[in-house]
Amino acid sequence: MNLLFGGWNITFNPFVDRLLWVNGEFDPWRDPGVASQLPQAPKFVSTSTQPILVVKTGVHCWDMITSSALGNPNTAVVFNQVVAQITTWMKEFKAY
Repeated sequence: MNLLFGGWNITFNPFVDRLLWVNGEFDPWRDPGVASQLPQAPKFVSTSTQPILVVKTGVHCWDMITSSALGNPNTAVVFNQVVAQITTWMKEFKAY
């Protein structure tokens, strides 16, 4: 996958100024992405416009299903951060 899509040489598109990066701590897609913990991976910085969030003890997509957030406190923390971030961005939206 890294070879196909450029791996850690990701360039942030200037037209995509708000993007949430969410992975589980044990997500198989974490290491090829911006939340990688591999020693050779670049260290991306989480920002207010492109936050990097990791669900502690999380694995993959099912962690962000609403019912998972209701039953798993680790998922709930990140789920609430995502909702708060999107709410903030929606308030900043200006229609053209």
